[in-house]
Amino acid sequence: MRFTTKLTAVIAGGLISATTLAGELPKQFTLGRFVPDNAWLFINTVQNPEREWVDAQTADVFDALKASGIDRDMISLVLSMIQDDEQRTEVEASLDKLSSLVNGVDWQDLFSREYVFAERIGNGLPGYEYIFLARGADGSAESNMRHLVEILQGLGELGDEIEVASRTVHGVKVWSASADAESDEDSKYPISVSVFRKNDIIGVLMGTHGTAKDVLGLMSGRGTAKSIVSSARFQAALAEINAPETSLMFFDVKHLLKDVSVLMNKVIEVKGGDPEDEAKIRRLLNAVVGLTDFLDYTIVSTEMDGRRELIHTVARIQEPKLESPIVQSFVSRRPFDRFDRYIPADATDFSVSTFVDLEKLYDTVLDLVRDHVPSGPELTDKWKAWLASVGFDPQRDLFAWWSGEIIKVTLPAEMVSPMNAGGTGVIMIRVKDSALAASKVNAALDFVSLLMQAKGQMLVLTPAKVDAEGFREITHPMLAMASRPVIGVKDEWLIVGATGGAINKCLAVAAGKAPSIMENPQFRNEGIIPAGPVYALSFADTSDFGQELAKGLGMAGMIAQMFTAGLPDDKPEAAKIKPVVQRLVASMMKLGPVLRKLDFYSSESTATTIKGSVVRTERVVTFKGPPTDEALPATATADGTK
Repeated sequence: MRFTTKLTAVIAGGLISATTLAGELPKQFTLGRFVPDNAWLFINTVQNPEREWVDAQTADVFDALKASGIDRDMISLVLSMIQDDEQRTEVEASLDKLSSLVNGVDWQDLFSREYVFAERIGNGLPGYEYIFLARGADGSAESNMRHLVEILQGLGELGDEIEVASRTVHGVKVWSASADAESDEDSKYPISVSVFRKNDIIGVLMGTHGTAKDVLGLMSGRGTAKSIVSSARFQAALAEINAPETSLMFFDVKHLLKDVSVLMNKVIEVKGGDPEDEAKIRRLLNAVVGLTDFLDYTIVSTEMDGRRELIHTVARIQEPKLESPIVQSFVSRRPFDRFDRYIPADATDFSVSTFVDLEKLYDTVLDLVRDHVPSGPELTDKWKAWLASVGFDPQRDLFAWWSGEIIKVTLPAEMVSPMNAGGTGVIMIRVKDSALAASKVNAALDFVSLLMQAKGQMLVLTPAKVDAEGFREITHPMLAMASRPVIGVKDEWLIVGATGGAINKCLAVAAGKAPSIMENPQFRNEGIIPAGPVYALSFADTSDFGQELAKGLGMAGMIAQMFTAGLPDDKPEAAKIKPVVQRLVASMMKLGPVLRKLDFYSSESTATTIKGSVVRTERVVTFKGPPTDEALPATATADGTK
């Protein structure tokens, strides 16, 4: 089946297979040719006929949001807070004009066919430059360009320091709203917002005048800048991932950190000061950049397969940095070879993750502070002394037993109430030494209980009804009605559950007395099923996503109403705040019907593997689809079987 060729799940050995592309974008991705190669972030999205149904549902949500009138409520609320009548009239007139200008642009047409967004650090300060290019619906460019220019002219009316002017760059008229319009075009300044139209392409640029010269130079073939899509780094990244059908994102992390380092050094130069202090700051900056500069790039492609959206991600680690402490704290972890061992069949949400080696990370940060931060040795000594004063030794009391891999499970609530409408949860953390872990956790619980009793508060610890020894239930009078968490250690796991019953369900799966998530039909049909070890895996039933958001909003509104009702009317400040909060809550409640329209999702699943310097993540978002949809085929396993 088609899905099995697009996403072959996880092969034994830890790499999700991908149909690679020979470094070239599909022909429908056209605007990347006009993005300079020194951009560190590049996003390209195109119209995809396969997303038509999903796009229609999303448009319906935005239409409902617009119809709710919440924007008008917010404007009315802001105006009501202005006491001066003349000032209120001026603000209202400005907001009306702004709304008219913004609504003049047909934003849906502007984005309809293709658009790109890119960011780079320019040659000057503050340095950030943004590039937005759009190829909209046929015949829409002229009207949208006219309205965008009107928005710029509206900006020019905000004050004398902003001037709107036009100039010609590589044969194209460019309109700019600038804070310093008299600067030379080749200067690092002014920082401006510019718009232009070349045939059916509209560009919106933020940055220096050099941004327009680079972009329009690429469009005309007369500039000196090179395109990002023709760069060797981009093409190498593209060759590692599935061909995009809907969108592509390229994040050149190494390039960004290099530019940030240069930028920060310029800031130090501009600021001036004592040369010795500057040298210390530079050493610290170089150390931080050196520590965090381990990723080469990340690339993400998106495609559709029926009513599934497939998102493929590759993050490449710089080869020389593979053995660095910061990288090893993430990659030298124990992957999950039996991800479903503790996950019951009726789980509505679960995730397993190798997380991070806290001990390595802790030591790395301490070394950084000690060796590179001014007065670093004194700071680390004070930190260690403070820990000793409270009787805590990280190595003895945490790292000696904590491993840190995590399993999270959400199960249907045993007794549904407004406080647990989202279900009941269990969190499991892998430990190195179960006996030591149990000793340390129980000692911590006893310490907290005695501390609270000394302050006149009751924290009751009682044996929990769990099918394993040593589990304790925690009861506090203020939380007793909502939650009585249970904690204990079983085998190689520290387990914390909202209830003992939830923990028992997980332990029953591990004991072979109950079916695992592998027996869940929705997971088998819509989730990613690994055929080998994984560093992270997750699945969530999102079929009630909109309803749950609406319920959460209703609960928040109820709490807010209770809060405002309790505000005393005889206190001037409270009396002033109360009607504002009440109007705000009433307005936010209008979002309930909007959120309920987010009911077109079915599930979401991700899987992450690491092989060498490549971290690969596959994500599948499944939509409910039109009622006429046929049943989905089962998710493929590594060898193509179901």
